Amino acid sequence: MEFNENNAAVAEEIHRFAGMQDKINIVIGDSNKVIQNMSKEREIGSFDLVFLDHWNQFYKRDLILLEELGMLHTGSVIVADNCMYPGCPDYVEYVRNNPKYKSTNYVSKLEYSEMEDSVEKSVYSG
Repeated sequence: MEFNENNAAVAEEIHRFAGMQDKINIVIGDSNKVIQNMSKEREIGSFDLVFLDHWNQFYKRDLILLEELGMLHTGSVIVADNCMYPGCPDYVEYVRNNPKYKSTNYVSKLEYSEMEDSVEKSVYSG
């Protein structure tokens, strides 16, 4: 899902170039609304992998929504980017202190720079 239509167009072009246009579907809109509509309109059950790389202040909100809608199953992997910069402390605290998740932090570099950042990988246990 992508909020910005221009970014979505670029992503679709990359998917076409990679020959993946039939395997990847980009949905344009606010993550909160898109997630709520996914299980209804698109009949999506649950996700094996969720990659969070949008506005960091919405990571926790969107993860909880996925939980509430039953869109995660035992073994679902959630990867959150940019956990150190700009940071998402409420999300990191939530997954690290929630018994439903086993989380590991991986130090990385902020894209296009030498600044230290991190990625948080969490496995949902239901």
